[in-house]
Amino acid sequence: VQIQRVVEKEVVEVEKIVEKEKVVEKVVVQEKIVNVLNAEGEALTEYNAALVNQRAQLGEQLEGQKAATQAAQNDVSAVMAKLAALQSRVCGSPPKRGGGAGGQ
Repeated sequence: VQIQRVVEKEVVEVEKIVEKEKVVEKVVVQEKIVNVLNAEGEALTEYNAALVNQRAQLGEQLEGQKAATQAAQNDVSAVMAKLAALQSRVCGSPPKRGGGAGGQ
């Protein structure tokens, strides 16, 4: 009878050890998941910062292009006005109003 009790105690102890290992495995898996989520969050934060920087750079480029386009339009208007003045000298007719740029 005593032999059976010893065997039963060992079985119970083995079951308790197995349960502890399962709990330890769950904790390790949860920590790995948390680490993966943290890494993904950091990657998304870096990606967001890169997009914000790119948007700012594109905005600056667009403003520069707008200024260059406006300067080019001003130059065209000035050249058209000079051409109209030269045409009036050559042809002897008075210069047209509006700078000769088609009313622009």
